[in-house]
Amino acid sequence: MKSIILILTLITFISCQRTVIRSPASIQSERKISIVFDIDYTIVQPATDLNDPDVILIESEHYKVNNWAREMIESLSRHPNVEISFFSGGKKDRNQKLLREIKMNTGESFLNIAGNVYSYSDLHQVQEEGRFSERLKKDLKILDFDLERTILIDDNSLFTHEGQDKNMLWLGKTYHHYEDFNKTYADIGNKKVLQEFIPENFQQWFLARNKLKFVHELIEDAIRSEKTSTVGFLDFIEANKKTYIPYDEKITSRYRSLFSKQFFNNQFTCSRAVLSFK
Repeated sequence: MKSIILILTLITFISCQRTVIRSPASIQSERKISIVFDIDYTIVQPATDLNDPDVILIESEHYKVNNWAREMIESLSRHPNVEISFFSGGKKDRNQKLLREIKMNTGESFLNIAGNVYSYSDLHQVQEEGRFSERLKKDLKILDFDLERTILIDDNSLFTHEGQDKNMLWLGKTYHHYEDFNKTYADIGNKKVLQEFIPENFQQWFLARNKLKFVHELIEDAIRSEKTSTVGFLDFIEANKKTYIPYDEKITSRYRSLFSKQFFNNQFTCSRAVLSFK
């Protein structure tokens, strides 16, 4: 009888042990993920149309909130293990004022949900000469980020600190924001607008306007990947970023499938007159 009780006790003990032991993937997926967003030309851009209702005035400068920025930030902020921060080379006061004015559908501002806001004083100088992003870098390590769990999303890859290439998600070529592709032609020759940032064709314009939707899809899938497989967050991004983000600026069936047919057709219709002459 005693032997039977002993065997049953051992079986119960082993069963309990199995219920509390977690797979490495489960443990990994619960560790904090840090997503650090650049601000200028990533979340906002200088406004080209001051009549746009989505323009924010901060310290005499007009900013247009980029398409999908609100949806992306709001969605990512819902993940319990995700911390969102912002890192811009602008002054801290300006960065905070700007983020305070960008509201999500919940009414919360970007500043409210930010873990931290990093600014010019947080940049790390690596050399004395050269362009701004050559002299100064966004060193995530000295800011105490876990490099195994942090991604910096930026329009300028030159801000990458040495040894942190895997932590940088470059957005691709930067363009000014235009609600209508036809309006790009009105700015050709405009000395107040940098000509290199004007999209030359519909594909460049469409993909640039919607790049944050592609980024959002990539980040969400990377978070899900950890929970369902052994592929880590950063490993998933590194392996798949060229598939998700259209660096070659070509519209394919993959990108069309991300939008409703009506949405895509509306974007095409507004530029049909111009396209017929190209």
